[in-house]
Amino acid sequence: MKKQFLFRKTYLFFLALLICLMFFSAKNIEAAGNLKTVKVKGEFLGGEIGSDSCQIYIKNTAGKIIRCQIIASLDWMTSRQRDEYRKLKRTLPGRSWPTLTDTHSTVKAWCIKMSDGSLFLVKYSVLSKPVPLWITIIASTKSRNRANSIKYKAYKSGFHPDIINSSNYSKLRSGYFVVITGAFDEQHKALSAAKKAQNKGWKDAYIKRIR
Repeated sequence: MKKQFLFRKTYLFFLALLICLMFFSAKNIEAAGNLKTVKVKGEFLGGEIGSDSCQIYIKNTAGKIIRCQIIASLDWMTSRQRDEYRKLKRTLPGRSWPTLTDTHSTVKAWCIKMSDGSLFLVKYSVLSKPVPLWITIIASTKSRNRANSIKYKAYKSGFHPDIINSSNYSKLRSGYFVVITGAFDEQHKALSAAKKAQNKGWKDAYIKRIR
């Protein structure tokens, strides 16, 4: 009786072990396979565009908010996946990095979809831009390093800031790196954001219409 019990216990142990091995083997095969790309189209809602946390949000045509992460490092990919990702970056249309001034624009994003359902941005195109659009400015400087320092400080204060090049916007004085904390399609929202920045210590925060 004891031998039968011991045999059954040993059998169940090895069966469980075999199932675990099959599961992890399947995961490894999946990780080594081709990257699956999906297209997300909808309204760009902004996001966190920085070195500590990089993700954007898009509300698709069905009204669902889609979270797309921005890949800062390829270290977690297999060598085959890295090659495929770089090829996608070369061949897909659009640009790689969004900006807060795209907020409320209609965009199309190409993403890779992982096995857990998470999405990582590959390329990004703006299809149409909202008019009007105001931005909340907390600082302008001709030094990129200074702008990065201000952006990091604002991030630590609870904002999700971005840096734009004023030379790319006809309504801004060219030659400056401008640190902004938001972009809005209604003036009162921009004023509210500027007031919030002032209360957080950015006393010179103001708004500017760029479209």
